[in-house]
Amino acid sequence: MAYSFVWTKNKIDLTELASKRWVERWSINKITAHFGFGRTFIVRKLGQLRRNPDLIQFNFSNLGILKIMKHILLIFLFSPLICLGQTSDSLV
Repeated sequence: MAYSFVWTKNKIDLTELASKRWVERWSINKITAHFGFGRTFIVRKLGQLRRNPDLIQFNFSNLGILKIMKHILLIFLFSPLICLGQTSDSLV
């Protein structure tokens, strides 16, 4: 007896996700409802975008992309300890 099934990967438009979160300032709950994915999946994808902004497809006619990049840059500039996996608790 042979079983055949296909693992399907969840696909999401990362540029739209970034735009909804950082340009339009949507909450995680609103994003999960919009895309139809769970909270964990959305949070992981947002983390993936923070770590690798190259995943966002640039469309320079859309100024929202510039806001997204500004947000990601500010995260790295103003929270270097968080980006390195450290918190203020570990420094005490």
